Amino acid sequence: MTLEQDSAAFLERLEETTEEVEGIIAKLDLIDNAFAGCTFYTDISSTHHFRLNVWLGFENEKSFKRLDLSKLRTLILQSPLKLHIEILASEYGWSWNDIEFVLEKYIIDDEI
Repeated sequence: MTLEQDSAAFLERLEETTEEVEGIIAKLDLIDNAFAGCTFYTDISSTHHFRLNVWLGFENEKSFKRLDLSKLRTLILQSPLKLHIEILASEYGWSWNDIEFVLEKYIIDDEI
């Protein structure tokens, strides 16, 4: 399979475990009860590496603004989530070093 096909297959596998991933994230110290879930996107970077984008949704602006993504990334790298992603990635012959891991955040807008 091509990198693009592997990327799509990985995304499908990761989405099957969304509840588990959200549970791990919800337990991290920087996350409060305004965390409403996450969405995953995958693509290929300009350097032809696999990129995993994790978008974190929040129910209020205060939690959204307060969350430091750099600190959260550090926590994730020390959490069971890193191992979870590594296990899924190994199904495609990848290691953590083969993944460009990107965190983003957004506010959930009920009016949309």
